[in-house]
Amino acid sequence: MSLGRGAVLLIAASVAVGAAVVGALIVVGPPAEQRRQRLDELRAQDLAMLERAVNAYARAHGALPTDLDTAARDNAALKTRDPQSGAPYVYEILGTDRYRLCATFTGSSAGEERMPFTSGWPHGPGRTCFERVAR
Repeated sequence: MSLGRGAVLLIAASVAVGAAVVGALIVVGPPAEQRRQRLDELRAQDLAMLERAVNAYARAHGALPTDLDTAARDNAALKTRDPQSGAPYVYEILGTDRYRLCATFTGSSAGEERMPFTSGWPHGPGRTCFERVAR
């Protein structure tokens, strides 16, 4: 049985598309891994923006805010809760100008310094806290 020219081209195109999909998954990673990385990037971005809000509040009021909602009061775009679980980010006052921000990450940031917000927030999986000084 002989295959026609159209059938051969169809098979070749199918193989090429399949190879492209497999190659993309190898290079980019499976969708679940991409989603995990994106959520961790959002967490790091949220913490960076909260750090700025806490520092701005401290400059304006001469003291750290009592909680993150107070720091975020003037900026509705600030997110004080985890994008996946909805749990609040942890904020603890450590001294007159020192505080701690914590989030629970799903993976490690090693090798994921793609976004400018994530580079100052290195983390492994699980709860990670960052001590900061208000400036």
